[in-house]
Parts: sequence; structure tokens; C-alpha cells
Amino acid sequence: MLRGIAIAALIIAILAAAVLGPRWLMRQTPEDTGQGPISSCNLITEDCQWQSDGDQWQLALKELAFVNGQHHYHIELTTTANPERLHGVLRGESMYLGEYPVPLSATGEAGRWETRFTAPLCTVQDTMVWRIDLENRSGPLKNVPFRLIFEASGQ
Repeated sequence: MLRGIAIAALIIAILAAAVLGPRWLMRQTPEDTGQGPISSCNLITEDCQWQSDGDQWQLALKELAFVNGQHHYHIELTTTANPERLHGVLRGESMYLGEYPVPLSATGEAGRWETRFTAPLCTVQDTMVWRIDLENRSGPLKNVPFRLIFEASGQ
């Protein structure tokens, strides 16, 4: 009897994963923070600027090339804050494809950081929307008023 219940529970769990798994992978919003919807800043069309704790922040993204099926990008971040360390985490916004570190390096000029990185392509969708989450030594940057996103097309 107990064995039959365990097998039934396992079958239900497999069916739930088959039905709910694709929905979870295709979700287009970040985890619910309890603060309601967050607007987006599209890095392909504009530089994203915001103020946090009295400091100014500006993030610019430039596409460098599309080579061998990969988009190559350059990020430049300017801030009046004085962080010891900054890095980004590249995450799929339109589909979860893992998380990729994007380490930023200080340029030697006060408040300027930059990096070059590649964004993988999705083989299921023609266009992939990526999100960059910025972090410092203590964790995610606080008070960024929008999601920092950009689109990469497979062409």
C-alpha cells in the first residue's frame, strides 16, 4: 500500500514538472520582490542613468560585433560612488539560459569601469532578451530603479 502511494506521488511529481517546467523556463519577469512590476531600461537604445544614495550611475552598452554566432559587447559604467569592486551577472530575461559573470575593471579614471563580454544565443527563439544585474562586494546594487536589459538577435 505504501509503495503504491509513493509511486503515485512520483508520477504526479513528474507530470507537474512536465507541465510547469516550460512555464518556469519561459517566464519573462524576475523573481517577485513584492514591490510590484519594475520598469526596464533598454541598453541597446539608450544609456541608463539613475541616482542611488546620493551617487550618480550611468551604464552604456555598445555592440561590437557578431562573430561565430556570438554577440560581442562593451559596457562602460560611470559613477560618483567609490565601489571597491563591481561586476555584473548576465541572466536571460525572456528565457532562463543560466547566469554568466561579467567582471568590470576600473579604467584608472575616477568612477569609470568597463568590460567586454559575449552573450550566448538562444537556439529556440530568434531574439533573446538579456538582463544585467550589477553587484558590488556586498551583493546586488540597491536602488536601481529598473531592469537593465538588452536584446540579442540570432542574425
